[in-house]
Amino acid sequence: MDDVLFSRTVSDCQRFCDDARAFQCRSFSQKNDRCYLSGDDSGTLPGIPKPVDPGSVYKEKICSKSTCEGGIFTYEKTTGHFLRTAKEEPLFPDTSTPGITEKCSELCTGLDSDCPSFSLDYSGQRCFKLDRNTQIRGDSLAPRDGTNYFEKICLKGFDVRNRCQNKVWAFERVPGKMLDVDPDQIYENISLRRGCEELCLREREFICRSANYDSITLKCTLSRYDRRMLGTEYKNTSKYSNYLENNCIEPNQITCPYMKIENAYPRYLDEVVRNIKDEVACEVQCSFNEKIICRSFAFYSSASQCFISGDDIISASEGALQTRPGTDYFQRKCKEGLSHRDNQIDSFPSGSEEIQTTRFDMDFDRNRRPTSATGAMNKRKERYCSFGRLTYEKTTGYELIRGNPTRLYSERDGGIIEQCASRCDEDADCKGFNMDYNRNECQSLTANSLNNLFNLRTSSG
Repeated sequence: MDDVLFSRTVSDCQRFCDDARAFQCRSFSQKNDRCYLSGDDSGTLPGIPKPVDPGSVYKEKICSKSTCEGGIFTYEKTTGHFLRTAKEEPLFPDTSTPGITEKCSELCTGLDSDCPSFSLDYSGQRCFKLDRNTQIRGDSLAPRDGTNYFEKICLKGFDVRNRCQNKVWAFERVPGKMLDVDPDQIYENISLRRGCEELCLREREFICRSANYDSITLKCTLSRYDRRMLGTEYKNTSKYSNYLENNCIEPNQITCPYMKIENAYPRYLDEVVRNIKDEVACEVQCSFNEKIICRSFAFYSSASQCFISGDDIISASEGALQTRPGTDYFQRKCKEGLSHRDNQIDSFPSGSEEIQTTRFDMDFDRNRRPTSATGAMNKRKERYCSFGRLTYEKTTGYELIRGNPTRLYSERDGGIIEQCASRCDEDADCKGFNMDYNRNECQSLTANSLNNLFNLRTSSG
């Protein structure tokens, strides 16, 4: 038995078997108001007698085929877990180099119903097809550092195909967790977890970043926030509840700047990009990755390699990192409680290298209206300027070298002064920024030139 549903008639139960998307339903049994679906039949379990159950009606399909008509097969990822009741059989990606996640997913997808799920051992860079999934086996998922569990799912609808077609996985699933916030949308009586995911993907009033689904109450709640934006609201809950994080959002909808950890790289390594010249180029590979939501990256300068990962300390705890001298690790760091608008930005990793730039200091003029580069000031910053309007003072050919610079924004094509000013506006700790026209990037400063003039340095560009 792989699933239990409510049904009043045998024909309803048969329809549920025909429409099953989570697995290939080969047989079903109807008794009272319960419909029991199974991925097995007399062919897959030869010689095994069926239990006698008075009042029950049992039927098998004469033939079956894998189908996801009107939708796509994709995956749910559960980080740091394995399916302990499953039998493993090795998959053999046609590569000997690390970063095999996409190859493994393609192999499993090609095996149709013979591969309902797969696991990936990141330490050994090996993957295995499994003979079952978590349907009615939720308790069989067990923690294991360095291993991710991928469950094949069928998601239907135009929005699903449009947004998730090229993604290696569509959702991250965390059993026993929830985002405890006021939901933006609530749906009742959603019979399947996949239905909740489809509702998230179809949402048009806001960007659905996450959902909570309870398999007992059949309640689905959608939110514009995720666990990285509101970490303190990410809490333990019933084992029947699942936190679902949307991985089909566009790269330009990914939020929050990066933080840097030296001498480390991702343990959950999903992709290795070679011939990367510097940290900025590696950052671009992460920030604009079309196949996965890149949560962290590392640049290994000695080998010109960029390590890409769909996990970070938030999803994998301290097990997300491995030590590697000479490699710098970056992951996004969201500010707790930022509004949806505050997080709708393209952000880039922190850095402390000195750059050649023009310096902008935050100042105010009681009579001058803000320019387009200034924008509307964040209320948190307006408290420092109660009777005027904060704006900027530009010093051409100089940079402030001791203002704790961190990368604020970058764009390969340049012309980013307005974006830099806007991001500084939204950060209460940003007192000004250095603008590097050579590298087309800006760095925020936690100090300005007031009582700090000796740290102004001439700089071209």
